[in-house]
Amino acid sequence: MEQFIVAKIMSRRMILVLTAISLCWSSAAKAQLGPAEDHLGSDFLQPQISVGFSAATIRNFQDLEGTFAVNSATLTAAIPIYRVLEGASENPTIYFMLGRGQFSTLDADISFLSSSHAIYKSRIGVTGGIATTGHHLYLVTIGGGFAEDRNTVGSPRIRATGSLLGKYQLDNSFAFIYGLSYSYTFNRGLLLPLLGTHCSLGRNLSLHIVLPFSLNIDYEEAQELHFGFLIRANGDQIHVEENAYFGTQSLPLFMKIAQIQSGFSVSVELSRGIWLSGEAGVLRNRNFAIGTLDTNLISSKIDNSGYSTIVLKYDLGNFESWGD
Repeated sequence: MEQFIVAKIMSRRMILVLTAISLCWSSAAKAQLGPAEDHLGSDFLQPQISVGFSAATIRNFQDLEGTFAVNSATLTAAIPIYRVLEGASENPTIYFMLGRGQFSTLDADISFLSSSHAIYKSRIGVTGGIATTGHHLYLVTIGGGFAEDRNTVGSPRIRATGSLLGKYQLDNSFAFIYGLSYSYTFNRGLLLPLLGTHCSLGRNLSLHIVLPFSLNIDYEEAQELHFGFLIRANGDQIHVEENAYFGTQSLPLFMKIAQIQSGFSVSVELSRGIWLSGEAGVLRNRNFAIGTLDTNLISSKIDNSGYSTIVLKYDLGNFESWGD
């Protein structure tokens, strides 16, 4: 009976959003800087393990001599930790916690720098939430991690990310999303408001928007086959060591990248719980800079670029099965 009640409550798809940034993607590697804000996706509460690979075409800087490209590989895990039901058995309040981890390696090819850059990004955190009897969902996500090149990863600069999220399920076809998020998606640490919705646009068609981060449209051709269209912000601030090149031996330097990603995706369930997803599209409005936290030593736009991503994901189970 308990399983039936929980399934009925959660079948309204408590679709969430918040921060930490990692990258994404059907849940893993969705962009050329590694994952974007994976917690902003429609499967944020889905326990899963995924691995993704992403590549982009090499493009010229508009204001500098040289070319730019970043390819990435990412491993992501979301593991259920805790779930408790309290209150009336027919309409309980649900308390839960989900552990999260993500690790990315990136190969940055920036022609005017002294050498090719290997970049490492990592993040761990937890998401705690309450699903109430009044169709409300409240979430808190806290995490910590780093983004370093191969010369600085031995002494990483740990940075915090986090978010607060509320969601109100008005009916079976519409949910209102609101909150705050602190992340580095726009190439520096920013605290931003979240405002969005998850709603049905018709038979098998749904819309998930979280401003200012992402827009996703999903079409379910069959239970095992999904098509999608997305627009998302993607970027980061990466600690790098290029002091000899720029003559700033006493100052920490950061590579700052911000861009907009748009593309189409297809996801196929290969067998029970195992999904293969592909994505292809364009990176636009690309801004690149290297400098201190407050001052850029160099700054340039980058020409638009095509990208492609492939993700293999294993779903560990539905929300209603946590703790069984």
